[in-house]
Amino acid sequence: MARLILDHIHVYARDPDATVAFYEAHFDARMFGEKPNERGLPLQFVSLGGQTLVVGPFPTELSPGDPPDAKNGAYAHGFGVAHLGLNVDDLDDRVRRLTAAGVEILTPPTQSSGLRYAYIAAPDGVVLELTEYQVGRLAPALRIARRVYSAASKVQTAIAAGALKALK
Repeated sequence: MARLILDHIHVYARDPDATVAFYEAHFDARMFGEKPNERGLPLQFVSLGGQTLVVGPFPTELSPGDPPDAKNGAYAHGFGVAHLGLNVDDLDDRVRRLTAAGVEILTPPTQSSGLRYAYIAAPDGVVLELTEYQVGRLAPALRIARRVYSAASKVQTAIAAGALKALK
């Protein structure tokens, strides 16, 4: 069976620059490229948590709407994707900083058997779940896994950036 890796997540944004700025300011995201799509609309390629987030304006035939109320980590009238999960080192600190920055916290930090999580409202109707593992004696293994994942993420971002340059 072929092995798969998650290639990217694409978000249509009312204000793509503001959306990219949100992820850069709060989640250490880094824009690594820009390219127009086949219709000439500008796309911004961002490294977020080791994955590529593609942010672009809504196509002319689509119009953004206001997201409905959020319930239990998803919008009440969603379309399949409930939320995106980002693992953080210190959930309480992250939620405090987001609250101070005016970001809407949908669900405050909650404990659930080995995992703490909170849901926040990101731009463009995206719900983010912030997770913090409660692994006790496995903490050293988690630190090693994060370093390996970080290295692999840098390679994946470099490949995506190289592919963007090749397409110009």
